[in-house]
Amino acid sequence: MLTKTLYYLCYFFSLLGILFGIITYDRWNMPYNEMGQYFDAKDSIVYHYQEMELFAVISGLSLFIALILFLFAFIRSR
Repeated sequence: MLTKTLYYLCYFFSLLGILFGIITYDRWNMPYNEMGQYFDAKDSIVYHYQEMELFAVISGLSLFIALILFLFAFIRSR
């Protein structure tokens, strides 16, 4: 039961890491101004460069947690 739960948590954190990785990649190429802001006139949203850095950290941490959970579940199932 615990092993299944660990695998489900691993899937969740993997998907979370992939989602934030995609968001980071999309925002990486935006033409930010010298203040680190990008205004999207279509949606009237201001994107900040610091958000992209935060999303990259969240993505990396989520993928690291997923790896640790996977290894723990794999060792436990043996």
